[in-house]
Amino acid sequence: MDAIFPGTFNFGKCKWNAKHDYEFTDNYKVLQQAFEKNGVKRHINVQVLSRAKYQDNLEMCQWMKSYFDKNYNGEPYDALARRKNQDLTLILGGGKVAVPPKKSSGQPQMPTKATA
Repeated sequence: MDAIFPGTFNFGKCKWNAKHDYEFTDNYKVLQQAFEKNGVKRHINVQVLSRAKYQDNLEMCQWMKSYFDKNYNGEPYDALARRKNQDLTLILGGGKVAVPPKKSSGQPQMPTKATA
């Protein structure tokens, strides 16, 4: 969403390595504030999404993808630079989290199999 509305997200409040419900809640609130600031009429049910249930998060991701496809102007966007090179944490489900493995090509790499 930052690619669509550059400079309107308060990245200082984002918790890039969120691992707990209260951290997810804070991040969803940052997203909701940015939506309100930019006139996006989508309510984010923070309490539901912070529980990380598959169906709820899938619906939100599908809506975000659709919104992005309709509104992104194609300008180059460097997400890594925008978040000041901070690593992200992957939510694997079942309360498990992981940092994505580094890949030398500069492209993000998703894990193929979750390990306990």
